[in-house]
Amino acid sequence: MAQSRLEKIGTIFSRLTNLMKGGVLKQDELPMWYSIYKAFPPKYEPRYDRPGSQAPLRNIYYTEDLIRIKFYQDFPNLTIPELTSDNPSKCQQFLQEYQKLEKEGIPESELYVKARERFVSMYDTSPDSQKVKPTKEDKSFIDVSKFL
Repeated sequence: MAQSRLEKIGTIFSRLTNLMKGGVLKQDELPMWYSIYKAFPPKYEPRYDRPGSQAPLRNIYYTEDLIRIKFYQDFPNLTIPELTSDNPSKCQQFLQEYQKLEKEGIPESELYVKARERFVSMYDTSPDSQKVKPTKEDKSFIDVSKFL
């Protein structure tokens, strides 16, 4: 079986099909996706020379992402999460406080400021420990429109 290994000649699916027909691969050696691809082939064959989509990509922002952006602007010293710990990060703890206050029905204009105050008070207990302080003291709520 003298097929080229270049991706320009055939697709992975066609190469696997030919290997199976030639007896090189057995049915139980096929990858899991092969039967799914065979049952539900794509509308257009995925080839190297097919032009990509020209549709513009949109930025996707969730409410939590916007809160995280604001949090890391206010607390730049907390930007490195500890990946070895199973405990939630400081940002995740802040989001939990924010969501608690949101459930309590606090108006959106005051929500971020109150969550920030509660977060600072949680970590501002000991005078000799490194205190969590916001870098800015703005009282504005998160303006989602500037991210969209």
